[in-house]
Amino acid sequence: DLHSFPTRRSSDLGYLWLFGGMAWDSTGTDNDINDLWRYDLAKGDWTWMKGSNEILAGGKYGTFRTPDPGNTPGARSEAVSWIDPSGALWFFGGEGQIEEKATWGLFNDLWRWQDGVKPTGTILVNNNRSVTNNAKVTLSLTWSDGTDDGSGVVRMKFSNDAVTWTAWEPLAATKAWTMLPGDGYKTVRVMYRDKAGNNSPVYHDYIRLDTSPPTGSIIINGGAASTTSRNVSLGLAWNDGTGSGVSRMRFSIDGSHWSAWEMPVTPRSYTLPATPQYYTVRVQYLDAGNNYSPVYNDYIKLVAP
Repeated sequence: DLHSFPTRRSSDLGYLWLFGGMAWDSTGTDNDINDLWRYDLAKGDWTWMKGSNEILAGGKYGTFRTPDPGNTPGARSEAVSWIDPSGALWFFGGEGQIEEKATWGLFNDLWRWQDGVKPTGTILVNNNRSVTNNAKVTLSLTWSDGTDDGSGVVRMKFSNDAVTWTAWEPLAATKAWTMLPGDGYKTVRVMYRDKAGNNSPVYHDYIRLDTSPPTGSIIINGGAASTTSRNVSLGLAWNDGTGSGVSRMRFSIDGSHWSAWEMPVTPRSYTLPATPQYYTVRVQYLDAGNNYSPVYNDYIKLVAP
């Protein structure tokens, strides 16, 4: 005389619920029980969710209309059950022990069971990079609904400002996202929802948006018109305003072939080609957001000693 709850509403299909009835307990004794089980149709696994593993277990009623993990309906059979639009399991009445192993009769108590475990999760913007020059980023996402008590995470939603949120959408480990325009620190937020309708806390990650290129200058040998030595000194200056900061510089003698990127430092020694003539030395700066400056240059004449 087992009494089973029906499968859940269409958005939550995948579980069969079974509560109480007349059956054998863990010791092989036959009578009314109060254990609640969940069967995963996809995995073929049973999970013991609530109740005793012995017959004739008494109810723990707690405070009226107040959820509590310690609340448990007593052992019974022939209860009436249904599932509401939120996915909560309800049952009413039934026949069993009104008091533990004492009076036999009919119940008129109404119970509701719903997953009360809030999901958890994480979010990373551009794999935890600190700065980007593009408002279009990639979000890396993880989620969990805890132990088997959870009903399973099924949806997620996002916000740039914690006020306006996207619609709930199916889960994905990565998501393309566009941040709000304008340079500065940007925070992206995510919330997760499980099958029972529990919402996670808001999780967030931030990244600096820097779309402005740096500026700079170069002067050879303090602005001298000529030199008899191939080894010259480059006076360099750079500025990234309120941006992420200049992190690299590189040089070219012909505008086509460039040196490797290096840490910015001034002054910086530089060797001109051997042939006496005018030479133009070019410099370009790069900031932490991967923004390139314009090419700056200065020239000097190499003369024979």
